[in-house]
Amino acid sequence: MLAYVLLVDDNPLDNLLHRRALLSSGVVSGDDHSLTASDGRDAFELLERGRDEGAAWFPPDLILVDLHMPRMDGVEFVEAATPLLNGESRKSTIVLMVTSTQDAQDRARIDTSTGIHEYVPKPLRKEQAIELVRRHAAAVGSAG
Repeated sequence: MLAYVLLVDDNPLDNLLHRRALLSSGVVSGDDHSLTASDGRDAFELLERGRDEGAAWFPPDLILVDLHMPRMDGVEFVEAATPLLNGESRKSTIVLMVTSTQDAQDRARIDTSTGIHEYVPKPLRKEQAIELVRRHAAAVGSAG
């Protein structure tokens, strides 16, 4: 089970659907352990505050991030956040790019970006959540 997740999408409905999939799959310990951000810049600032304040949720066990967002897209966010997340030695964060893109250039950006564990087509389903966490659980100290 994951303790904390960060959902990053400019579409609030997608954040809600992904939160529900994670909760109904049982891979997240509770709704109060899900944080959301509306774009990459908000998510990065949230991570910085969490680190600086010593928040219990930092770093999150899992980040689901959309590709296409205003101000800072998903790849830009992951590239900016990876050094911040890697600076924490107590655990690693699973980063999944959850997007509906079919564009070959977008996929190439995702595939060549360091810090992204996997590409997942939208919307995330309950069964996918269980399998993805199982597959990447070794990277997260609190996953079970």
